[in-house]
Amino acid sequence: LLLTFSYYAKPRQRENISLWHAFLIGVGQALAVLPGLSRSGTTIATGLLLGNKKEKMAQFSFLMVIPPILGEALLDLLKGLKGEEALGGIDICFNACQTNTKELLEDGFDGVIVTTGEQTSVTLGIEGEDLTVPSADYLKNPTQYATKGKVGIIGGGNVAADCALTAKELGASEVSLFIRRKIFDMKVSLSEITALIEKGIDLVTTTRLCKVKKENGHLTALTCTTQKGPQGYEDVENSTIQRKNFDLIIKAIGAQSAPTADESNIIYAGDCKTGSSTAAEAVASGIEAAEKLYHNLKGGL
Repeated sequence: LLLTFSYYAKPRQRENISLWHAFLIGVGQALAVLPGLSRSGTTIATGLLLGNKKEKMAQFSFLMVIPPILGEALLDLLKGLKGEEALGGIDICFNACQTNTKELLEDGFDGVIVTTGEQTSVTLGIEGEDLTVPSADYLKNPTQYATKGKVGIIGGGNVAADCALTAKELGASEVSLFIRRKIFDMKVSLSEITALIEKGIDLVTTTRLCKVKKENGHLTALTCTTQKGPQGYEDVENSTIQRKNFDLIIKAIGAQSAPTADESNIIYAGDCKTGSSTAAEAVASGIEAAEKLYHNLKGGL
């Protein structure tokens, strides 16, 4: 309606927007917080009603949004420096380790939704597996496991690639990625494969770890060759190879959800409850958890 009315306003001949007009247009922008008003529509219509050219007003309206955006960013930065950040009325607390969800209820929270993802590392079921380091433990504190020697990584996904690149950046002399599949069957992007090759990481494909043992202060990995069969990748008979002198072997073959059960005011959602899923399924699980918790807090209403 404002834009329609402005069409019949006085002729728009002003080449430049005066300070007084800029102030009035700013008032129009402030009024745009009212329901049903568009910020850009209000500012442009106000400028047109004052006799300014529509080309100038389109540019000026675009520039006017910059100060509010910068102001909001500054406020978020100040909150972030205090250790908290507001996001749509939600406080995000960084570096806040929480291992017992029930303690949150004791601290005054009415309910808790747990969305921690898959926390339990998948097991290989091989001899000497306890000598390997789970990828979650490694990536949580990689400097703790930093070595200048040889590092072996079991897996062919994004996490395995992260572990390999991290180990190389921390100074490992040699990093080998043992992948059960062929290189183009890896569950990573082509850019990640390129990054691994550029960093000098050895991609040992169609290879499965069969056993790990400790010898003379180092780890020895026994691997066998795999080939694609009717049931997926299968071991090739009599193909075992000993690969010696590893300082660290990281297991990055995925994770799984631990059995969890909802309590009255503690609800689990996402991968930590259902296992690996798509982003859409994870969002749906979160919405369902929020609705369930709301229902519980309202006493079943």
